[in-house]
Amino acid sequence: MDGSDTQAVALYWDFENLHASLSEARNGDGSYGKQDGRFKVQDPLVNVQAIIELAASYGPIAINRAYCNWQFFGRYRDALLQGTVELVQLFPVRAFRKERGGHQAMPGRGGGHRPLPAHRHGSHRGR
Repeated sequence: MDGSDTQAVALYWDFENLHASLSEARNGDGSYGKQDGRFKVQDPLVNVQAIIELAASYGPIAINRAYCNWQFFGRYRDALLQGTVELVQLFPVRAFRKERGGHQAMPGRGGGHRPLPAHRHGSHRGR
């Protein structure tokens, strides 16, 4: 170590919820959750640069990752790319739902998922 006390910062954005909070502050509680409020192209409300600058004031940013279903958030593209934010696509849960007698299954979470059969392979002992 060089004796420096500077620690790196990790910035993880729950982007849709951040945007939704600002949208509801502007348009009233519950407004974002309505069909005509949520499922449309969103106007930018999040000041991406201000958040990045605040985070950088605590130290160098090592991880800058935003999670969202980006389908409706294309208007943030330039600000996010300028801020070197890594965009992680989250698909809506309803895209993975499978109805079976009222049971909903999601990949990797049981429900309609069968375990893989046991796989036997030779050992590395030269058998």
